[in-house]
Order: sequence, then C-alpha cells, then structure tokens
Amino acid sequence: MATLKKQAILRYLATTYTNFAGYGNTARERALCESIISWASSELHRVVGYYYTYPQFLDRFRLPSDSANEALIEAGIKGMTKHLETLEKRYLQKSPYLVGDEITVADTVVATILCQAEWVGFKFKIWPRVNQWLDNVKQQEFWDRVHDAHYQFLRELEQEVPQFD
Repeated sequence: MATLKKQAILRYLATTYTNFAGYGNTARERALCESIISWASSELHRVVGYYYTYPQFLDRFRLPSDSANEALIEAGIKGMTKHLETLEKRYLQKSPYLVGDEITVADTVVATILCQAEWVGFKFKIWPRVNQWLDNVKQQEFWDRVHDAHYQFLRELEQEVPQFD
C-alpha cells in the first residue's frame, strides 16, 4: 500500500506542479520512469531492504533463527546481484542515467533504495557503471540535505565498528 501511495504522490506532484519535470521529456521516457519507480519501490526495496540490509542489524526484521536469517540475507545478496547486473547491463549500458541522458525521479528513487545497503558496508565497485551512476546521482542539488539522516546514521555505524590497524 505504501508503495502505491509513494508513486501516486510523486505523480501528483510532477503533474500538478512541474508539468512532469524530472520524469523525462517524452511519453516513452515518462512511462519508463514510472515503470522503474514501480519496480524499485516494490521488488528492489524488498530485496535491498527487507532481505539484505534490515535483517543484519534491526531486530524487528530478523528471523527467529540465525540459520533462517542467514538464508534470508543470502537471498538478498543473490537478488541484489541480479538487480545490479540488470542496472549495469541494461539500463546503464547506453546512457548515463536509467531513463536516458538526463537524471529523472527514477534515478533518485533507485539510488535512495540502494544507499540502504551502505548501512552494512556494501560496495558497488564491481558494477562500474552503477558505481559511477550512483556517484553522479548523489551530486544532485539538495541530495546531501535530503539524505542527511542517512549520512548521520552511517557515521554512527562507523563509530561502532572496531578498527583493526
């Protein structure tokens, strides 16, 4: 339900206030943007958040047994790998952003979801296009301001990790 609300809110804001600014320049780009947002809000978020990231340190998302939790996290890794390969080889193969040559709301939504994996130290380096794209998306005006709580949380997590020199 929340996924549908998020998409409806984004669509409402885009149509009411910006004449689809940030959704692409053509009907095809807008449709692709909507499709990517839908996929990211459901499938990608489920894999990155609920299967991989949250069960590693949020008790309410952990499964009752360690073996079940490890299996869930393993499923998350496999799912993330599949989705990152799709981003790398399909969406970012011919263009710098997911919908084309310009950044869209879809890029922001997908990047925000992928950033959750940073909470557990996940690195995107073996997917060079995804890694570069993520760096580019993070350069948007107001990205740091909007994601300030994320960065504060990362700093707190880094302080809790023992350092071995």
